[in-house]
Amino acid sequence: MREWSYREVIEAYPSREIAQSVGTTRSLLGNLGAQIFSKWGSHERIKDIAKAFTLNEESSLTILKKYNASYALVFMPDELKKFYWIAQIAGYDSADHLTYNNETQKYEPALRGEEVTLLRLIFDDVWQPRHFTKLYETDKAKIYRINY
Repeated sequence: MREWSYREVIEAYPSREIAQSVGTTRSLLGNLGAQIFSKWGSHERIKDIAKAFTLNEESSLTILKKYNASYALVFMPDELKKFYWIAQIAGYDSADHLTYNNETQKYEPALRGEEVTLLRLIFDDVWQPRHFTKLYETDKAKIYRINY
């Protein structure tokens, strides 16, 4: 993320706790290698980031301000694919906010998805974010300025 935004990030690496709960690879040797050689991030920071992006915008601002965040970088479609884990880390059921339609092979926001900060940033053509201004967009990413 530093390479993409040329800015310091809140957290760039997974925490050891998350890697142990979700696993880093499907092989025993791969997991062992990751445990020995990987860089580990702060579990508290990762949980805070997950909460910030699964709460409504007003609530997320409090967490983002704690880390002096100025910008939010959202990768597409990666964040949709990771939303299940982001919600789990934050302590929520992702199905309350986002579902996958097997017929259309697309992610679709669920009823409660409208108030989720990350989904508002991803689906900004449907729900305009109230506290984020889009500065840049490609087919792979969006960059927003956070408006406190």
